[in-house]
Amino acid sequence: MKQSAFTLIELMVTVAVLGIVSAIAVPSYQTMTRNNRALSQNNSLVAALNYARSEAVKGGRDIKVCPRNTAGTACQADGNWADGWLVLDEANPCVAGGTAPCVLRAFEPLTGSTALTATKTSVSYLARGRALEEVTFTLKPNGCSGTEQRTITVLGMGRVASDKETCS
Repeated sequence: MKQSAFTLIELMVTVAVLGIVSAIAVPSYQTMTRNNRALSQNNSLVAALNYARSEAVKGGRDIKVCPRNTAGTACQADGNWADGWLVLDEANPCVAGGTAPCVLRAFEPLTGSTALTATKTSVSYLARGRALEEVTFTLKPNGCSGTEQRTITVLGMGRVASDKETCS
């Protein structure tokens, strides 16, 4: 009866090749994961801003995007956008006779220790879709390397522009 098996040298060569391939693949995988997470978070913020502008034009009223509190029911005064954000209709409360602004949409906090900073504590869209003032957001993933950082700018006309940048 013939038996076949691997020799010790064949096993050592296989393990060495596997180690080399892993050493090359793991950093690339981590970079790809950070890049995909940053893109997803970028798209979520851009979607919220575009939704707010659309609601302002559609309803002919002012709409605000602001950092959310932990409960997701009101704006957070400290301007910490990484905790998520809200799209609010401040002029029309959802509850008849109420005074609290209507939360049109609430967005969840960012994952992966991503930092999101902005030049203002909120973005307000006027009834015709214009932004009250220009706002620039910087989204920087934890361990940022390469071009994973994103800059999102709300222009005065209300349009939103998004760009990749080299991590600073």
